[in-house]
Order: sequence, then structure tokens, then C-alpha cells
Amino acid sequence: MQSGALALIVAPAGRLSDGWRALLLATPQIAEVRQAFAASPALEVVDAIDPRLVLLDADAFGETAWAILNQIKVRAPQSRCVALICSARRRHDALSAGADDVLIKGFAAAELLAVLVRLLPEQRC
Repeated sequence: MQSGALALIVAPAGRLSDGWRALLLATPQIAEVRQAFAASPALEVVDAIDPRLVLLDADAFGETAWAILNQIKVRAPQSRCVALICSARRRHDALSAGADDVLIKGFAAAELLAVLVRLLPEQRC
């Protein structure tokens, strides 16, 4: 059994991304969390660390979010990507772009944990 996965948060710096980081670090499935605040650095981090999980604040990047998501899946196909969106209307777009799951912002910690258990079953403790 592995001790935990590497995760990457792709989102603007701020309280929201700090909160997501804290949530991830509080779960047994995640050992380390890196952050990227823009698309280009995010892809560099993906290439460097090959994250097991990526949280992408899709709303922060507008329509380019789907290109970022697609590039992450191309560069690290084993990565599980979760798109964070404000509206359920964008769910289909996120899944079509390659998201493995979608969470609507304001989600409860239990929802994130359920997604982690589903997407990272080998990381269960």
C-alpha cells in the first residue's frame, strides 16, 4: 500500500485554493499537495511531478480550462482530474474535456473525500 498520492491544485492564489489544499492534506489519500496559479506553470508541474490527482478551478480559467484539462490528461494520463465549477451547467463541458469527476464550489468536505475514495482506491487507509 502506498502512503499517499501527490496532488496538484490549479487555481489562483487565495483563500479558496488554500482551503482546498488544507482539505486535501487532511485526507489519508494525499501525501503532498503542490499548487500552480496559472496554466503554463501547471503544465510544467504536471511534467515534473506526475500528480495522481489534479484539482482544477475551471471557472478561474474560463474556456481555456478545457484546453488545460486536456493537456494534463495528455501529459499525465494516469492523473485523476477533478474540475471545480460554480454551476452545474458546466458539468458536461468538464466531463467532455476529460475530467474524471466534477465538484460544484461550496462542496462539503465529505463530498471531496467521497471523490478521493472513488478516484484513488489504492490510496485507501
